[in-house]
Amino acid sequence: MHGISPPAARALWTGNVGRLLLALLAGTAAVRLALAWLCPGFVGGDDVEMLEAAFRAARGLHFTPWEIRNLLVPEVLVAPALRVAGFLGARDPSSLVLVGRLPFVALASLNVLLLFLLARRFRLDEQASLAAASLYALHWLPLGYGATTYPRTAAVTCLLGAALLACEEQARAWRLVGAGSLVAVAFACRYSEAVFLLPVALLAAARSPGRSVRAALLVVLGFGAGAIVAVGVWDWLTWGRPFASLTAFARYTLADRASSSRVASQPPWWYLQRLPFWLPLTLLPGLALTVRRRQWWPLWGWVLLPLLALSVIHHKELRYLHGVLPPLMLLAAFGFDSLRRRVRPVLAVTLAVVSVLWGMLGLRFLTRTTGPAVEAAAHMVAAGPGEAVVLSQAWAYGHRLLLGNAVGVRDVATPPSVVELAAAVPGAAWVALYASDLRADPSLATCLQGQGFEEHRTFAWARGRAVTLWRSRIAP
Repeated sequence: MHGISPPAARALWTGNVGRLLLALLAGTAAVRLALAWLCPGFVGGDDVEMLEAAFRAARGLHFTPWEIRNLLVPEVLVAPALRVAGFLGARDPSSLVLVGRLPFVALASLNVLLLFLLARRFRLDEQASLAAASLYALHWLPLGYGATTYPRTAAVTCLLGAALLACEEQARAWRLVGAGSLVAVAFACRYSEAVFLLPVALLAAARSPGRSVRAALLVVLGFGAGAIVAVGVWDWLTWGRPFASLTAFARYTLADRASSSRVASQPPWWYLQRLPFWLPLTLLPGLALTVRRRQWWPLWGWVLLPLLALSVIHHKELRYLHGVLPPLMLLAAFGFDSLRRRVRPVLAVTLAVVSVLWGMLGLRFLTRTTGPAVEAAAHMVAAGPGEAVVLSQAWAYGHRLLLGNAVGVRDVATPPSVVELAAAVPGAAWVALYASDLRADPSLATCLQGQGFEEHRTFAWARGRAVTLWRSRIAP
């Protein structure tokens, strides 16, 4: 199918399905905005890194990015939003953090629309296409991470755009090159997204019978050209050397097999072991109906090839699977549509509804953000942070996002040793430690009291780790 004709498009948007799709887009965007506003903390260090790099580009924040990071997304996507907000008079750091999340909220909504269009490209009818978009839009990964600054939301936008270009029957050369270039931008967002190049190339080959090799090669050519610009040139502009961050990433991840997470390695079967947490098992009947149909094999390649590659990599996170969700939901929607036609419609509808509810359960991860630490940082700013503060796991407090350039941020381990803590606190006005670490090691409190600190206040929010602030009786 070569797309939707203008009359068909007008009929779609003025019909019931079009109105439901618009309601889905508006509703999920509103949910993400509410989550971005109501969840004050950060999900992880990557979340903070993205914002600090953007604040560095737009507002002169003193921040040195990690050498393994390509800075295309923070500098091209987030920093312009911050500059516009600053031009309009926004100065409060907390408000600017929310502004930094808005581009990802918008891209997450765009992803839902792109998946709907991709389903139509695969000849699903309007109802089944809407079902695919709904299953994806209401899954906890795109819904929850779309309210943060994690870059895989932007990577999925590129992958869906690439799939739309690649899967047109007998696509023109510029479309195939464009598809590969979009995969290269996804690769720049996060280097692990390189695992989607082969599936997109195979998708292009499957949709171009008789010219399959040419189609796949054009996608690879586009990827190479896009990577030269998005990675090579951009690294040269930001790091001073072409492909500097890619080289550092390969050394850190592949050669050293290192990870910044506490759990650096998981077994190859980890994603399968965690299957119920990222794939509602009620989707399995619908997915099973697509396995024998050759028209869906390219989409299964989009799912299985990246899943296999990501399983081989030593470090794994459920959010790494964001890019395999769109084809899975498209396949499940087709299966449910077939089930509706073959058996009782109520069975297909029930499975779809239960799948949506199951897919939303993972949103609980947002209740474990660093809200207590961020509230503690805001309290220090309001009370006067002094010349220096000591923070256990400084990224949890937003590092310099809320504290600014004028305050010395001393980062100590989680939990710190007594020796490390005693060496860090002289001259600091505040010390912030996790309450659970203080309970586990009372000698930390004894050390602080001996250094002239008194317990000031404990901050708690949802299921985030409570933070206890200590204030110096000596520092002005």
